[in-house]
Amino acid sequence: MVIRIPLIPGYNDTMNNINSIVKLLKPLRHLQRIDILPYHKLGTGKYERLGREYKLAKVNSPDESSIQKIKQIFESRGYKVGVGDRG
Repeated sequence: MVIRIPLIPGYNDTMNNINSIVKLLKPLRHLQRIDILPYHKLGTGKYERLGREYKLAKVNSPDESSIQKIKQIFESRGYKVGVGDRG
């Protein structure tokens, strides 16, 4: 089993949230890997073409140090962790 976690600054990147995810994953025995999926704005154009408001337009991608800090938290609990398409 692979768990994919979108990482969206200001929404789910707090230490409280990350620690809650760690607790949620603890009982999963067949977990092979966690993939952290940093937020990006590649979907913005699709929303524009559809004439829809993109509510995350002002959200920036997480910086590399934040991604690595969160990755390290999961790795310190014994999980194999990938980031984005590098997973």
